[in-house]
Amino acid sequence: DFGDFRGPEAENWLRSVAAAAQQALGHRLKVEPLRLRLQTLGCANLDVVDLPDKCGQGGPPAVGGAPAKIEEMRTRHLGSSANILVCLEPGPPLELCRRFDPQLKRTVLIGAAASSAHGGGADLLPAATLCGPAACSALEERFAALCHERVPQWLSGLERLETRLSRSSAEAREVEHRENAEEVL
Repeated sequence: DFGDFRGPEAENWLRSVAAAAQQALGHRLKVEPLRLRLQTLGCANLDVVDLPDKCGQGGPPAVGGAPAKIEEMRTRHLGSSANILVCLEPGPPLELCRRFDPQLKRTVLIGAAASSAHGGGADLLPAATLCGPAACSALEERFAALCHERVPQWLSGLERLETRLSRSSAEAREVEHRENAEEVL
């Protein structure tokens, strides 16, 4: 039993996370974004990356190069075919997902974004579908399906990494052996 995800304890936890994130936000723009890891027993683990949407919104004025940094962050995270995109809102967020995933094959549309993408307004769906347990279940099912689909790609990447690491290790041993042999002479 994990307890109830509602109530004073949940609210206090959420406030503490929001306060910690707020302290870290708005001071500098780094290409490495803040990450929030969500883990719970029996569910897939998620790394949530919140990318800035615009310069100068809700923070200090944009410093030179900020738009380029934001675009670099977007390309790095949204452009990677290994990442799954989750879109909650219609409009600019949905258009950004479409820009990096035109067929929305690796994009999970939730709530108002799903309603908008399928031609309806958010008012056509009940609140439970937009943001309740049904939306959570849909997200988890879609995430699990996308993970299962990408396992071969991830394993292939790990195999390439293992090959490169083995090669680097062998080269390092060779250099070490050569240096030791030269020291003896």
